[in-house]
Amino acid sequence: GHEAGLMYGTVGEEGAVKVDFIYEPPQDGTASSLLLHCDGEEAATVDKLAGVLGMKRVGWIFSQSSEERDHLLSTAEVVDMGRWQSREGETFVTAVVSICHSDEGSQVEFEAYQCSEQCTKLVSEGWFEGSPMDKGISELTNPEEPGIEKPVVVAGLDAKQVDNEWFLCPVNILDHEGPLKCEFPIENRLTPQGMAELRDFLQGEKHRPLVQVLADFHFLLYLAAKLGLEWGDMATLAAAVATGDEVGDGYRLIIESMAGL
Repeated sequence: GHEAGLMYGTVGEEGAVKVDFIYEPPQDGTASSLLLHCDGEEAATVDKLAGVLGMKRVGWIFSQSSEERDHLLSTAEVVDMGRWQSREGETFVTAVVSICHSDEGSQVEFEAYQCSEQCTKLVSEGWFEGSPMDKGISELTNPEEPGIEKPVVVAGLDAKQVDNEWFLCPVNILDHEGPLKCEFPIENRLTPQGMAELRDFLQGEKHRPLVQVLADFHFLLYLAAKLGLEWGDMATLAAAVATGDEVGDGYRLIIESMAGL
């Protein structure tokens, strides 16, 4: 089935996107649809931590089911893209992870897009609502006059059915060495993220300065959301990660004692 995450990082000049970490919110996914629960307290903590790190939400990423398909994106996926983009702003990126099958075997492909301004407008006005959602072609109907066959002008042509690729603008996500690593178990997955994992992680990181240990977003979120460290302390720790400044030893003692070490 589908899995998804929210990408955080920075947007540079001319909309160049750099991704530094991916947060995986609680989600319900089937083969054809996906619902992310990102209005809760945990997501608010993620946004606040990102802010202290000098980062913000820059996009979302999802994996397509591994069934073979004859189109890049289904109508449901295009509608999700349009909703995200109208909510988060025009530089917001959608990244798609798919499995490509060929005679040489299967390989994982990664593409990133934004949808056109026209697409976000049509989504928010409800033009896609009468369309089959699992195809690569969208049937557009005017929500004001659903009974009247009235085409939309897309790419200079009158169209009632539009190939979803018309709505997509490919985007480059810049490869870069960000300040964060990803070694602590990831939130909201089936793999456990509890005290035993915390102890293993801390013991493996014993010889490194605490500020380097903290440079792992999933670990920071665990300290805030699961261990319940006060926000004032979390802001201090995240700010140290952002600047690379050393953190007082007192924090290491607090975290290790909470882990029962």
